[in-house]
Amino acid sequence: MILVFDLGGPLLAYSLLRSAGMSAVAALVLSGVLPALGIGISALADRRLDVIGIVVLAGLLVGTLLGLTSHNARLYLLEGSVPSAVFALGCLLSLRLRRPLIFRLAVELLGPDTRKAHDVTSAWRYPGFRRAFRMITVAWGAGYLVEAAIRVAIVVTTSTGSLWSAPS
Repeated sequence: MILVFDLGGPLLAYSLLRSAGMSAVAALVLSGVLPALGIGISALADRRLDVIGIVVLAGLLVGTLLGLTSHNARLYLLEGSVPSAVFALGCLLSLRLRRPLIFRLAVELLGPDTRKAHDVTSAWRYPGFRRAFRMITVAWGAGYLVEAAIRVAIVVTTSTGSLWSAPS
């Protein structure tokens, strides 16, 4: 499902729409329908919308609005770096809290009321367990910062025209 809705599908849709003569911004906006559809199907199947799905949908919505109002493909693509950078900073700043963000996400993904989540929560009392989650949170934060920086570098150096120019 991830391959169809999140990876291959959007890339194929974008390529087909561009080859059919559609503008880069319109093709990007329309290819974003597939990930949104995948999130909707997962929400219906699981009968709940998870936190990650909400973040992805919000990113798609902001990117779509930015693309449609700016008519700039680079600016539309650059928007994808914002959620990554925000998540990275959230991870790193959460290290100052009692329990870091990745720990909270793990409990949420397990289902807060499940036996596994209760086991994970009760294991927090062990220093080695806490240290491991803090290190995992550092790794995720650093990884997402690097991902955002790479995305910005790719978008800025691609051939879709000037970052602040008219439509490409």
